[in-house]
Amino acid sequence: MGAPLARVPMIETAFDLLKLLDDRIDIQDIGRVLRSPWLRGGISERNSRALLEKCLRDKYPRQLKLAEVRYRAGEIKKYDRQRREIPENQCEPQIWNSPKLSTVLNALMQFEKNNKGIPPGIGLGRMRSINCLPAWAGRWQPNRNTKSSSAEARANEHDRELASTSSLAGCVA
Repeated sequence: MGAPLARVPMIETAFDLLKLLDDRIDIQDIGRVLRSPWLRGGISERNSRALLEKCLRDKYPRQLKLAEVRYRAGEIKKYDRQRREIPENQCEPQIWNSPKLSTVLNALMQFEKNNKGIPPGIGLGRMRSINCLPAWAGRWQPNRNTKSSSAEARANEHDRELASTSSLAGCVA
């Protein structure tokens, strides 16, 4: 019938992103999210995200929290090499600063805050509020070597429709 949905790279990224909502996150899960081209800014920020991953692996070798990832993604350099405070007007982003990733992580944290206590199985409607998948995601086509059922065709059409909504349009890199 084809590859399981969970093996589709875009869907794997969505699951990895949701893993970031755990209390403690494995550094490997964060690395997969940082390297994913499917998230907003995945291509344009790939160099700064690689540096961010190195920074996180150096400071947190095993596990950390989402708030720590978000802080590092938007970190501003406040001290010079001698650990002296830099004047506020001369502060600049760290070399691993990733503003688009920071926006996605802020939205993810807001999603978690707004949905505390809601049982699992929340549906895609609430997931759209994270606003992190690119609008072109709906153009992905499964392997066409097999015949698809009408239910699968309707599901694919629904996915294309969701991916083209204005709520996702702001995610394009």
